[in-house]
Amino acid sequence: SHKASHQLKIKDLNDRPPKTGPIVEDVIEFTTNEYSKIYNKDGNQAVTSSSVGKQLHHFEFKIDEKSSDIKSLHVKWFGHTSNTHTNLYIWNFKNNEWDLVGINRFTHDDEIISKTYISGISDYIDDNEGKLYLVSITRASSILKQRLYTNYVQVKVGNPDTVTLKDNAYHYNNERYFVEWWFFDFINESQDIHFFITYHVINAKNGGATIDVGMFEKDKIYEVRVNYPLSDFSASYEKPYVKIGDCILDALDEDTIIITGGAENKKNRVDWNLTLIRTAPPYDFVESAGEMQYLCYIPGAWVQGTIECNGVTYTMDNSYGYQDHNWGGGPFLPARWAWAVTCKPEHKFALAMEKVEHFNWHTRALYVTVGENT
Repeated sequence: SHKASHQLKIKDLNDRPPKTGPIVEDVIEFTTNEYSKIYNKDGNQAVTSSSVGKQLHHFEFKIDEKSSDIKSLHVKWFGHTSNTHTNLYIWNFKNNEWDLVGINRFTHDDEIISKTYISGISDYIDDNEGKLYLVSITRASSILKQRLYTNYVQVKVGNPDTVTLKDNAYHYNNERYFVEWWFFDFINESQDIHFFITYHVINAKNGGATIDVGMFEKDKIYEVRVNYPLSDFSASYEKPYVKIGDCILDALDEDTIIITGGAENKKNRVDWNLTLIRTAPPYDFVESAGEMQYLCYIPGAWVQGTIECNGVTYTMDNSYGYQDHNWGGGPFLPARWAWAVTCKPEHKFALAMEKVEHFNWHTRALYVTVGENT
């Protein structure tokens, strides 16, 4: 229900967006082959070229949700232009003009232009027809031949009820640089013990995998990190299932995840067998660091099971738990990234926040669940 088109030889020597909108005149719809090339973020791009003048790719998205129901709106374009930079615009229905989303100044490699909107969302969606419009456009050049490459374009609606098990599954799609990790955090207040476990794949194309465990017992701190070859890593694209060596992460249903395994170094040995039962809906932060995605799938949970450290077993019945999920290509981390979480399942309360500062832009996001409301 979405539509992609292109326009060639726009004789305008400035960086201005189209003079008309949201419909752009004299566009040519993408071919079936071009649609297939922009469907996935991979090595294939839809390419248009011209010997003179700017070029434009026009995208019309059909949005099923009403703008008033949308908590966050994320737009992303992945591509580049030869010999010049690319601007991405979104149509503002309220102001009747194109708003700049961002600029890609790289001329030889695909890069992300993206932005997340958490207010004024109704400005960008025509609720009568459910349409949202984007255009990527090149800077004018009258001397050098231009090529505009679109690898992937996406509009994502971020609502708790739209997050599924598949969103918490594996996401690698043959990107050149790619990392992904599932992070778990646990607290048992009665025993004054806190620990985290991370299932981590580093450079999924030719890197490796890691299990990282940190444990805080009163004033004692233990950490165990074990590296594995990629041959010891496997994961599902359909649901959260990850296997690194003998360490397993598996979802029994949308609200229940189990993790089992063990890790050992020269100083410490930690084994775990734990079940998280979710008590708050997921928080979809959509994007936190350029290409990095951040999904807080379990902002609050009851935890049952055991964790054993150096022969001492701790029972984690009615402890608190948290699980988030990060994935994407470089830059792997932003310049500054702060986050905080807390939960009280007995009061049906959970909170997660993030603050990101990444070169010339920043984001702030805060989710709170109290009872049945988020």
